[in-house]
Amino acid sequence: SPAFEPVVKETIGYFTNIIEGLETNDLKPIIFEKHSLRALNAHAEILMEKRKQEIEEGVIETTTKDLLIQTKPITDQFNYIYSIADDINKIDLT
Repeated sequence: SPAFEPVVKETIGYFTNIIEGLETNDLKPIIFEKHSLRALNAHAEILMEKRKQEIEEGVIETTTKDLLIQTKPITDQFNYIYSIADDINKIDLT
């Protein structure tokens, strides 16, 4: 999905930097503003809120439910992987 592409790009950037730092024993932390991750999370939050509203209204089967089932686990995994990459990127090798 195009919504995930910016997060993937930043995560790859972190891991590329980490690999280069380990190979040269000179890890220089890079910083991303995390706009892509925030946007991804905002989208998931909008779906969650919409789904809560649907449930409160007694509407059970919706496209929102289907979309949430498809995207929420992936969004959570991206958050986890991104967080790990960000943490590793901050390690001082000296």
